Amino acid sequence: MDMDKVHVQSQTIKEKSFSEREKAHMKASDIFEQRAIPHFNNLNKSLDVGKSNGYTGFALAKHFKKVVSIDSNPGSLKIGENKALEKNIKNIQFLLMDAHRLKFPDKLFDVVTCRAAIHHFDNPDEVLSEIHRVLKTDGFFVIMDFCFSETTRNLIAPLAMVRENDFKKYYTFHEWCDLIENNGFLIDTIYTYTLPRVVQEWAAAGPEEIQNRIVDAFLGLDEKVHKELRLQKKGNKDIITYRIVEIIARKKG
Repeated sequence: MDMDKVHVQSQTIKEKSFSEREKAHMKASDIFEQRAIPHFNNLNKSLDVGKSNGYTGFALAKHFKKVVSIDSNPGSLKIGENKALEKNIKNIQFLLMDAHRLKFPDKLFDVVTCRAAIHHFDNPDEVLSEIHRVLKTDGFFVIMDFCFSETTRNLIAPLAMVRENDFKKYYTFHEWCDLIENNGFLIDTIYTYTLPRVVQEWAAAGPEEIQNRIVDAFLGLDEKVHKELRLQKKGNKDIITYRIVEIIARKKG
């Protein structure tokens, strides 16, 4: 076997997977910008928590005077910083920081966003408590993440833990609402939308040696999961459609 050829093929798959994820992230950021930004009445300073590869931060930077984007992963921060240089975006700052212990004074930000990150945190209540602390009174908090039924959430979670070693938990719609309302926020608006995802590309985020097993395990899940995620075959690809919930909430006075 030509190992150089195998390596090139593997690299091509990774690059294609990254490209597909990039498109999904960009689409989600476009939806966020179209729907969430018009809700904000103060566009001075915003904080993006836990997704510092730049997508949300760059959307915010078009509208806010100052954006701070934090992450506990230096690699994600580096990606964001490099993109900011490429795009010549100068009003965004990237900081290495633990979301459970924000190093900011009280009531500093007009808007705080946390998109596709909560499911990685050890203690979401602690994170939301910190977000509440650094947000100005009547400031807005926006959370976006995957939304599954309880059955699907429970069956997919073990695969997600194998795929990403920092994955903690997926949430149902009612769990998202409870999480926000139990931490001092009033829900203002809720948007939901769907995004397609190729199962093989979803699995490609995991260790290379077990990606095929992740795909096989996913395809072997209960039929209820496949129905909820609208699993369908297109050529050699298995495509799902998952639901995203985006909640815009206001800090209680």
